[in-house]
Amino acid sequence: MRWKLSKSGCFQVKSFHQALGGCGNVSLPWKAIWKTMAPLKRDAETVDHLLIHCPVAWELWSVVFSWFGLRWAMSRNVMELLIAWNGARVGKRRKCAWAMIPLSLMWTIWRERNWTCFEGIEKPLFRIKRFVVSSLYSWDKGDCNPAIDQFLDWLELFFVK
Repeated sequence: MRWKLSKSGCFQVKSFHQALGGCGNVSLPWKAIWKTMAPLKRDAETVDHLLIHCPVAWELWSVVFSWFGLRWAMSRNVMELLIAWNGARVGKRRKCAWAMIPLSLMWTIWRERNWTCFEGIEKPLFRIKRFVVSSLYSWDKGDCNPAIDQFLDWLELFFVK
């Protein structure tokens, strides 16, 4: 196979963009694609890195483990973490809150990462930790009460400033 839009016959992004930009009076909005605030992709920016291994994510996971009095060897990837999470024994009273934590943490990390990358807003870590607790409160629709209320009241002790 040969790429007809380049002299070498090999695909080049530049030749593709030139072909797209040459369609009538419409020019390709290349700045919207290549000049965004999003960082360039780096090898370290995998889902596993962003959600469990980067320093901020690791700090959030460590805080959660301390809430439960656990020492935890972090899994290599998100799938292994979720499998281990379901197998953990944290006691009947805390089980409902435990089940909500991975989604709460991952959603928070993803949300904060987007705010930092696309809006240039970086929150202090203590506010991110408070957001995790408040999201647990708001996500509970009475399924875990009163156990989650007691548990989350206890967690509030971690955030008194």
